[in-house]
Amino acid sequence: MKLARREAVLLWNGLNGVAEVKAGVKFAYAVAKNLRLLKGMIDTLQAESRPSPEVQKFEQARLRLCMEHCEKTADNKPVIEEGKFKLADEPAFQEGLVKLKEEYAPALEAAAQKAAAIEQQLDEIIELPIHQIAIEEMPDFSATQVDLLLPMVIDTDAPTREMSKMLSVSPAEESKE
Repeated sequence: MKLARREAVLLWNGLNGVAEVKAGVKFAYAVAKNLRLLKGMIDTLQAESRPSPEVQKFEQARLRLCMEHCEKTADNKPVIEEGKFKLADEPAFQEGLVKLKEEYAPALEAAAQKAAAIEQQLDEIIELPIHQIAIEEMPDFSATQVDLLLPMVIDTDAPTREMSKMLSVSPAEESKE
């Protein structure tokens, strides 16, 4: 089956989300087989996505800068609102951040290039022997869960529905005859 690596990642996520579901043996076999098939590709993408040691140092320095310039609670813990540090001195923080970005510019540029290359890889179409099962073998899932698993589903009703559409005549067409 041909699909973009990005779709394979979504399938991986969907498979992991249903891996513990108690279902028929055919479904469980398809999930296990497809997880095993995708594991190498996922491991490679994850390894390529890891930040370099220099980017990790930048992130640690950025967090120290945040801690230095954020508001603190009475027990000296940082104030965080909506997942972000609440800064007490925004201009001083921004000045420090500019210096930090200048210091780590080569590492940050390399990380941006690496991220762009990974995005390109995710859009590549690849051939994978996805183990498929009939839709009747699927447990009852939400539409979101089914959407993630679509590459492994064979819609056995599709030919029948298409044939029915071709053979059926709409009331408007009948009145023309």
